[in-house]
Amino acid sequence: MSASSRVRPLVLGCLVFHLAAITVANLPVDGAVGKSLHAPFNHYLAGLGLWQRWNMFTTVPYFHHLDAVANARFTDGKTQHFGPLLPELSAYPDANRLHGFFLRTAFPKPQYEAYAKTYGRRLCRAIAERAGRSPESVEVIILADRLRRLAEVRKDNVLGKRERVRMAVTRCEEGTP
Repeated sequence: MSASSRVRPLVLGCLVFHLAAITVANLPVDGAVGKSLHAPFNHYLAGLGLWQRWNMFTTVPYFHHLDAVANARFTDGKTQHFGPLLPELSAYPDANRLHGFFLRTAFPKPQYEAYAKTYGRRLCRAIAERAGRSPESVEVIILADRLRRLAEVRKDNVLGKRERVRMAVTRCEEGTP
């Protein structure tokens, strides 16, 4: 048996495995067989960076427009508004990738809780540095225009309904910067 005849089945096997892995990567994980289909390929997909899901590229269009502001409350009772983007506390741009981040931290699932807490702590530090004093607490307010059902839009030509969503309040540590 020649070397090429021994290598050919190995190359073919690798190719079939790769094709199966990239096919499975595009199937939903949720469902009756989703996790069991993904399990044999998880390490391979992670090594190639193919573990990413479609929701990382775009947000499901629940909102027509989204805006956010960080409100800092100081010990004297005064409140000051800041942009929510770190590190420079800039204003919130209308960008789909940011919508996903802010919505995940506003309605945290257990897997996003650490990100929300870290974001809150960093926001406290950035505001303390900018304001020259440590805030007592920081809260991010999301103003969203939730898309309405087509039948409702046809009645009054209003595309979105304004909603105000309050993220969890972060208690800031004393003496922060």
